[in-house]
Amino acid sequence: NVWSKGDYFDATNSQDDLAKITSVPGVGYRNDDHGNTVPNATAISLSDTGLELSVEGIISENEDIDFFAFTITDESLINISINENVVIGASNLDVYAILYNADGSHNQISNQTHKISASFDTLLSPGDYYLSIEGTGWGDPMNNPPMGYSDYGILGHYSILASAMSNGPSPGVPTRCPTMTPSVLPSESYVPS
Repeated sequence: NVWSKGDYFDATNSQDDLAKITSVPGVGYRNDDHGNTVPNATAISLSDTGLELSVEGIISENEDIDFFAFTITDESLINISINENVVIGASNLDVYAILYNADGSHNQISNQTHKISASFDTLLSPGDYYLSIEGTGWGDPMNNPPMGYSDYGILGHYSILASAMSNGPSPGVPTRCPTMTPSVLPSESYVPS
């Protein structure tokens, strides 16, 4: 079950569940844990070849987007997995993630059909990159019969597991271990700072 506001076919209840819940005194949304823009991205890094990094976060409101920033110093094979984290608590999160190049162009988008996770396995050249994470819907809940759900109320905890394996230094680049720092921002209007 997910929260709703009557945004599905033949809905008989148009109550905005999140507005109702958060209107109760003492109940509200969690504080935002990661920046919603590139300038406020959370920096994360991998300092040793092959080392895995684990980061947790929460999509706490419908408009919440978490950004991470990272730098790759050597051409590296990276693996990033973003999964709903139900160990910490209940979650309705279906993950939509975008990997951005330093200029703001999309490197890759991950929105796996019929899965609530996202992942990237790719070879990256040295440079700065950004990662954004947000909740997403699936299908068209307004179909008759409904097939899927909207992105309303798609909130919850997630965990990021990331690793980088260097392919060796690029020509003309000093030898250093790969460094990875993610940030989240799924926006078509990204402008590097």
